[in-house]
Amino acid sequence: MKYISFLTSRGFAVGLLIISIIILVLWSKLQEFYSPFFLLVPGLLFLSMLFCVIRRFAERKKGRNISFYGSMIFHAGMLAWILSTALMPVIGFYASVALPQGFTVDIGNGRFAVIDSRGIGDIPAMSFKLDWQRNRYEGQYVVERAAGVTISMMTEGGYKNSEEVLRINSPVSRHGYGIMLEGGALSPLFIARDNKGAVVFDSFVNLSNETAVEDSFKIPVAGIIVHTRFFPDVFKEGNEYGTRSSEPKNPAFGIRAVRNEEPFKDVWKGVVKKGEVVPFDGLTLEFADIKPVVTVQVVKDPTYWGIYAGWLLIVAGLVIRYAPFLTGKKDVK
Repeated sequence: MKYISFLTSRGFAVGLLIISIIILVLWSKLQEFYSPFFLLVPGLLFLSMLFCVIRRFAERKKGRNISFYGSMIFHAGMLAWILSTALMPVIGFYASVALPQGFTVDIGNGRFAVIDSRGIGDIPAMSFKLDWQRNRYEGQYVVERAAGVTISMMTEGGYKNSEEVLRINSPVSRHGYGIMLEGGALSPLFIARDNKGAVVFDSFVNLSNETAVEDSFKIPVAGIIVHTRFFPDVFKEGNEYGTRSSEPKNPAFGIRAVRNEEPFKDVWKGVVKKGEVVPFDGLTLEFADIKPVVTVQVVKDPTYWGIYAGWLLIVAGLVIRYAPFLTGKKDVK
């Protein structure tokens, strides 16, 4: 009886609740911190609180006033919140997918898709294709992003395609999945050839679009590192380059190429506009094209409704339990 009393005590439940909150905070900061064994803590908390509620309800056959039922509703909300929070990593699905324009990307493609959590279910049969991407500017700043995306999903009736317009903070829902635009950028296509004309590098590259930020990519076969700085609307004044706006009206990249073994010695330095080819160190490097790339979030989390319902029950239970115009008197412990 002593062990049962301890396991159903308020102090034991509060201790487990504190441990659960600490684990959730750590997990939100460090995804790799998560372990399935952590489910034991909310599991024990759920059972402790459930047995406590059942025992209290069974023992108190008299004096079940409105205040008492308010307390029961509050604890029911806590049980719903704990259960939903514990099940979130088990049955939820969270992924980020990078979509270069014109390419069809399957959500299981490890090159373009990062699955943060898949729970115990399978990876959904879902693919995306970016048809277009537009930004609305005010001065130097993007105030609205929109992307036209074709979404293909496997349903009971086979694959179904739908053309959607995605915007930041404006998700669409398809077959239980929430799909939202997370961000957008421009990805340049660089092509490098050796002195015989053979292609040694041909790829769209994920580079910073901020003029103030220097980025880089590697040409492994040639042992070259290419440092870049993006100029969306390039202009030249004297020997200095700058950008007139953040809109890609006249895109160019500032290039600083170095060898792996001599990272502080430039083998070539200059600015390359779209369509231009520059020779250096036995290579030619072409800035061949630039295309939009957007990132979309794909989320399926049925526990959302349990958490929402739990908070509503918690608030309702507190109001019923403590509102003077409802209780009229203090509850008897």
